[in-house]
Amino acid sequence: MLAEPAFRIAVRNSILLTAGAVGTKLVLGLACAVLLTQRFPLRGLVRTLAFIPWAVPGLVAALGWRWLFDEQAGVFNAIVLMTGLSDQPVNFLSDPDIALVSIGIATVWQGLPFYMMMFIAGMATVPAELYEAAAIDGASPWQRFAGSRCPRSPTSSR
Repeated sequence: MLAEPAFRIAVRNSILLTAGAVGTKLVLGLACAVLLTQRFPLRGLVRTLAFIPWAVPGLVAALGWRWLFDEQAGVFNAIVLMTGLSDQPVNFLSDPDIALVSIGIATVWQGLPFYMMMFIAGMATVPAELYEAAAIDGASPWQRFAGSRCPRSPTSSR
């Protein structure tokens, strides 16, 4: 089995897809969670819309993405052809150079809301007083976010 080239390609693609999708969902999930915890108009609506991909059943999502990536009638190919990026349709799901990325995009789209929700839940457990105390102690926004050591104020002692 290990000597079979198709098996090695399948294992490599599985590892790349998993690592790429999980890493992307982690980074984008954290960034989106930080944005969605800020106060802005229509925040509730934006949060609701952000969680729709997670509520869509897997089969429906797969069929939707299959249609978007379709070579003949796909939305992405229509955009590519209308904008002049290419003069012929792109084989998003059958071209070995593009298929893994296309599948990764669909995977990230469906899994991202779960990561956002977990980060939002974790950030909601941190009391606002801790952020206020860190700001008073002179912590930068990054230090308050990352939990880095804050500069000690001249009046504080250990």
